[in-house]
Amino acid sequence: MEVLFENHVALTKEAAIEISKVATRKQRFFLLSVSIIYFLIPIIVFMLSGFDGGLLVMCVVFVIAFLILRNRIPKKVGAQLYKQQLILNNNEPLIKTTSVFENHMEHYLGNGSQLTVYYDRITSIKKTAHFMVLIYEKVVMVPIGISGFTKGTHEAFEAFLLEKGVKVK
Repeated sequence: MEVLFENHVALTKEAAIEISKVATRKQRFFLLSVSIIYFLIPIIVFMLSGFDGGLLVMCVVFVIAFLILRNRIPKKVGAQLYKQQLILNNNEPLIKTTSVFENHMEHYLGNGSQLTVYYDRITSIKKTAHFMVLIYEKVVMVPIGISGFTKGTHEAFEAFLLEKGVKVK
C-alpha cells in the first residue's frame, strides 16, 4: 500500500494542553453556561424584588470561580495527559507518527504501539490552532499536527477526509 500522507507530532506539555481543550469542551461549555446563568440571576432578582447585596456577592463569587475553573480544566487535564504519555514512553520524547492510506490510517506511538484507524469509525474531527484531533469511536483522540506533514499538506488531507465522508469542524 502506498502512503498518501504522513504526519509527525512531537507531544509537548503545551501540545497536550491544546489537545485536552478538545476533550474537555463539553465541561467548559457547561461552566460557561452556568456562569451566564449566575450572572443573570441577580439582574432578574433586582428587577422582580429589588436589590439584594448578599445574592449579588454570592453570584459574583460563583461566576469568577466558574470562569477560573473553566480555564484551569484543560491545563490540568493536559498536564496529566502529558505525564501519563511520558511515563508510558519511558521518559523519552513523545513522537507520534500517522501514516494515511487509501482505506485506513496507522497511528504509531514512540513506544512502538500502533492504532489502526478506519475512516468509517471516525466520529468527528476538531480543529485547534496547531492540530486536527480525530475522535475515533467517541473514545480515542488521534492528534494530527497541522504543520507536521512530511508527505502531503493539511489542506489536501482535509480534502481527502471530506472525500471519505468525514467532516472537519
